[in-house]
Amino acid sequence: MSLLLTVGAMRGALGSLATASVLAPPGKASSLESLPPATALSLIILYVLLLVFGFCAPAINRFINRSKESSLPKHLSWPYGIRSFAGGMAASYVFILLIPEMQLFNSEIRVPFFNTYSLALLGLLIFKGLQHYCRHLAQERTRSMEEWAFVHSKSHEKHLSFRISGYVFMAYSSLILLTLPYQVSHLAPGMGVFLYLVTFSLHLCFELLSLNDESVKHYSQYVPIPLAISLTAALGLALSETLAQAYLLACISLLAGIIIYNVFLVELPNPDRSSYVWFLIGAVAFVLLNSLTLRSVPH
Repeated sequence: MSLLLTVGAMRGALGSLATASVLAPPGKASSLESLPPATALSLIILYVLLLVFGFCAPAINRFINRSKESSLPKHLSWPYGIRSFAGGMAASYVFILLIPEMQLFNSEIRVPFFNTYSLALLGLLIFKGLQHYCRHLAQERTRSMEEWAFVHSKSHEKHLSFRISGYVFMAYSSLILLTLPYQVSHLAPGMGVFLYLVTFSLHLCFELLSLNDESVKHYSQYVPIPLAISLTAALGLALSETLAQAYLLACISLLAGIIIYNVFLVELPNPDRSSYVWFLIGAVAFVLLNSLTLRSVPH
């Protein structure tokens, strides 16, 4: 799996973001006390979960890989089940929430000459351009080598590509924290907020495991500490509620193209390494959770 779980990816009740205010109300207190207790608690829980998974992802993946038993059918092996379940959530996320919500974001985004879809396309083009640039740099670096030039080129390309994927995930997870206060404010207290927190926790924590699965060495070198810094900054800004929601939604739209690209290129599990039973269960679970969350939204 890779960047956006996708996940196993989940963003419950984001459709309500279409009615977000562009700016925080004038004179609003910039402190923890200005947020409802459920909102502040949700922010802190998600922040702590991401920090724990960020630093513990290598150990969790080692445990999962050691637990694989080749003698068991894949649908009875829980490591295969977890990865397949996450892939099913990722596919459902794109079709059930992300694509429909991109239309709703248009009412809030105020970027000249751009709408949600063009921003998503721009994000995908930038991401693909960076990948090609990484390959160009790797080839240039190994041009003078002879026998092992190809091996060094591919290794350097993978290294650069992983760094880009890691930075994109950090930006995405930080944006989730930044927009969480408004999203939670449009959910019914109790079940709505709880389901929202569950869906996003599954989405982002599975994505961290996926990112670590790409490269254990590079993950330990580039992800945990920068992720902790970006999440801490995002938590502070979210608690102060000083940033315009319109610009945050524009950034999420920019990342949407990358999310979709990664889901279909990387996140959907290979038949040799996955269980269709658990893939199907993951897809159905996402639909049910999303349905329950939407029913909790006050009308």
